[in-house]
Amino acid sequence: MLKLHGVMSVRITENRIFGYFFALGGIAAVTAVCLLLRRHINDATVVLAMLLIVLFTALIWGSKPALVASAIGVLSLNFVFLLTEGLLPIEESENVIALAAFLITALTVGQLSASVKQRAAEAEAGRKEATPNGFVPVNDDARDTCGEQRLFCGVVRQLRRKIL
Repeated sequence: MLKLHGVMSVRITENRIFGYFFALGGIAAVTAVCLLLRRHINDATVVLAMLLIVLFTALIWGSKPALVASAIGVLSLNFVFLLTEGLLPIEESENVIALAAFLITALTVGQLSASVKQRAAEAEAGRKEATPNGFVPVNDDARDTCGEQRLFCGVVRQLRRKIL
């Protein structure tokens, strides 16, 4: 928990502004570490490390901070690792393809992980709404002497009946 102005407590993972800072700092950190290890790694390693930052950003803070991480990653790849000169005039066609592939992959990963997070939150909200006390009632026919496996199957049958 982080106290802001001594009044309100906010979890860092719930504040989207921290997501933008993480995107910027994460790509900067990956760039710095990969520059230090430049002799021992290739460009694919750099791209994968940057994609991990995009993925973590999207999973925790959503697609917009992940979009920022993607854009910063493309700029870092272009200016630092692909060693082109100028304001994005990429001279080699393979560099254009590499940057486009990174951007498309990063955006796709960001959107997918953000949507998975949203669906999980919706499913959890639906579960809490369906079981306000936090437990699923089990009727007597689900219990018998054959053990926990049968009990579990009975619960699943009840859930299927109620959902479907």
